[in-house]
Amino acid sequence: VEADIRIVAVGCSFVLGHALPQPAIFHEVFAERLRRESAKKVVVWNLGMCGASNDYISRLLYLAVPRLDPQIVLVNFTHGARREYLSVQDRLINYNPTYKPVDEVTREIFSHIAALSSPFDDQLNFFKNYKAVEFLLAGRRWLFSHITPQEFEPVAAHMDLTRYAGPLLAVDRARDGVHPGPESHRRLAERYWEKFTELGGLLQLQQTVPGKK
Repeated sequence: VEADIRIVAVGCSFVLGHALPQPAIFHEVFAERLRRESAKKVVVWNLGMCGASNDYISRLLYLAVPRLDPQIVLVNFTHGARREYLSVQDRLINYNPTYKPVDEVTREIFSHIAALSSPFDDQLNFFKNYKAVEFLLAGRRWLFSHITPQEFEPVAAHMDLTRYAGPLLAVDRARDGVHPGPESHRRLAERYWEKFTELGGLLQLQQTVPGKK
C-alpha cells in the first residue's frame, strides 16, 4: 500500500472495532485527523482480533513490523488473563477465561490453563509481553492504551508511561450492546492525539527517517 504515513494498530476486539463502522474505530479517527493536519496519505493496518491476548499482540508485532515498517504503532493491551497456547495437536488455542468452549479437547485445555492461572502470573505474562513490544518498537513512534489499566499497576514502574494514552472507557456501546461505542473510541482517539502531540507530533514525524521514531 502506497502512503506517506503508515500506522499499525493491534489489540483485541476493541481494536478490530467489533460491531462498529470502520470510520468510528479509534485508530481510524486518529488517522483521519492526521490526514487533515498533515495533508498526507495515511494508511492504517488494523491487526485487531476478537479474543486476542497480549501474547498475540507481541507475537504479531514481531511478524508485522519488519514487513509493514510503520512510522506509528498504536497498541491497545488487553486482559492479562488471556493466553495463546499451542496444543500437542499443533492447534493454536486462544485462552479466554470468559469463553466456554464447545468441543471437549478445548474444554480440557481451558481447564488446565485455568488451574495454573493466577493474578501474579498474569502480571508476569503482561510484563514479558510489554517488554517484548517495547524492545521491538525501540526507535519507532509508538503509543499504547489498555483495557483495564489497574492490571498493569504492579509493573508500572518498569514501563514507559510517557507513551501511555489512557484506557478505552466505555461511555457508550456498539451495536452489540457490549463493546465500546463510537463516542468511547472518539475519546480514546483524542487521548492518543494529545499524547502524539505531547511527544513531538507532526513536526518530529516529518524530521525523522520513514519508519523510525
